[in-house]
Amino acid sequence: MPKASSGDGSAEIGAVILTPELIGKSHNEIIEYIDHNVVLGKGDSLDLKAIDEACLTQLLQYNSETHLLQLSDDEIKASYYKRDELYTPENYSSLNLKDAYVDNAKRLVSIPNVLSQQEFAIVEELFIAIEDSKKLTNRSDAYKAVKSSIQKASSSIDNLKLDYSVHQGYVSRLTIAVAANSLEYWYQYHQNTQNPPSLPIWVGMDAMGALVGAGVSIGNDWIDGHPINWGHAGMGALGGAIGGSVPSTRWFKAVFV
Repeated sequence: MPKASSGDGSAEIGAVILTPELIGKSHNEIIEYIDHNVVLGKGDSLDLKAIDEACLTQLLQYNSETHLLQLSDDEIKASYYKRDELYTPENYSSLNLKDAYVDNAKRLVSIPNVLSQQEFAIVEELFIAIEDSKKLTNRSDAYKAVKSSIQKASSSIDNLKLDYSVHQGYVSRLTIAVAANSLEYWYQYHQNTQNPPSLPIWVGMDAMGALVGAGVSIGNDWIDGHPINWGHAGMGALGGAIGGSVPSTRWFKAVFV
């Protein structure tokens, strides 16, 4: 079982400390790496199996070059979260983030130290705000609105004074960290594009992917009666966030380039 780190709410697999901040930072770096190394063509943007295989291959290659995660290939493969139909590009514009959040997060509230009722409400409010921001047609306005919502959620979680030594706040903080990093990445990614896709959709799906990826790992441990492997939960969050991004990247290239 992974050891708790020294009070910062992180979790370990091997030598790596998977803080929420590292998960958010790694998400952006790996997506950029994948975007530059996966050759994409029109017509294959909806091939989910190919997306996952290419993504995992590039994640392993990136880690072998940078040692950012300090994980073995087997550890990454074991923890990498494969996406389901929630993440198909055609669903991006129609998915209601609040409904998807409630559906995926409600089961985590009953597990000790995973997601308190207060955290649940704070993160739900964040996804509602991101959902509402989809209506904004000016991308600068959308950026400011989402950024403000993320900052508010982060401050609200900090004000709860959670006990990070037992991983309280880990899931909520990693979801917020991915949202914050994703916002900056996609804002820059689409900066010089005419009629760019909706910024809040991309941010919302990345954050949702992180939540779902961590939640699947935690939920499986809990159902099986095993101690929660927080390191695998962190890697699941990273894999889920990447899974949320890669179709966006492929779809963007297939449709807008």
